[in-house]
Amino acid sequence: MHEILRSEVFTEQLPVAAERIRLRADVASHGHAFFEIAVVLAGRATHVSTGGEAILRRGSVVVLRPGEWHGYSHCRELVLHNTYVGADVFTRELAWIAGDPQLGRIFQPPHRHPSERLTIQLTETTVRQVDGWCTALADDPQPASRLGHLTLLAGALATGDQPLHRPDPAHPAVQQAMRMLEATIDRPWTLTELATEVNLAPGYLVRLFGRSVGVSPMAYLQRIRAERAAALLIETDLPMATIGALVGWPDPSHASRRFRACFAMSPLQYRSAFRPAQR
Repeated sequence: MHEILRSEVFTEQLPVAAERIRLRADVASHGHAFFEIAVVLAGRATHVSTGGEAILRRGSVVVLRPGEWHGYSHCRELVLHNTYVGADVFTRELAWIAGDPQLGRIFQPPHRHPSERLTIQLTETTVRQVDGWCTALADDPQPASRLGHLTLLAGALATGDQPLHRPDPAHPAVQQAMRMLEATIDRPWTLTELATEVNLAPGYLVRLFGRSVGVSPMAYLQRIRAERAAALLIETDLPMATIGALVGWPDPSHASRRFRACFAMSPLQYRSAFRPAQR
């Protein structure tokens, strides 16, 4: 069901879409090249990922970053609102999220094992609000309106019960550095070069990143490179050597090692497991 390509989810310039689904059977593990926000409206299930298993119930929310994989088992009349968001939305229309101490923590690389899921539990009042926003997002043909509903949904996630500490707000230099890394992912960045670009000492930039993002600048770069590589493995037939060069890993062996470190499987295994069957 969800083993789908970006081009099949987003039909307009703004890569934001949503759907309400009911699951009566298990859903095999799958990956995709965009963010997924799954809100449980009814029923129960076990969420499966490399981070382990978690019981889902009404109000549970699972946030997945591009390239990550998950599945559902023991589904009992599970009803979900799934919202799909292209990663580029968080570097353009919703770039401000990176500076928010709570939302930045949700949508930026987490300070845990790279493949761990982020699960949030919403209050009953918030669930009812989110249900309305997600329904409107799915039905509204206007991109600006969908973006507004997405902003409300993102804000609701920040009010949920999350097993995370509250980080400091992102320093403007950190936000600038993140945008630069995302825009020039194939550049052979060094910490010194990045720090020079944002007019900070390398050590100070590392400390600022750690406070607000939870990882170092170079760890953040490796993470977004891996996510971009995962998207290309799903979306294209390009060999890993070519994909590695596109994301800033010109050495094929190094590219494979980095990808495995992030997703706990080789690029070949990832493509074989999560690429949709050709139609």
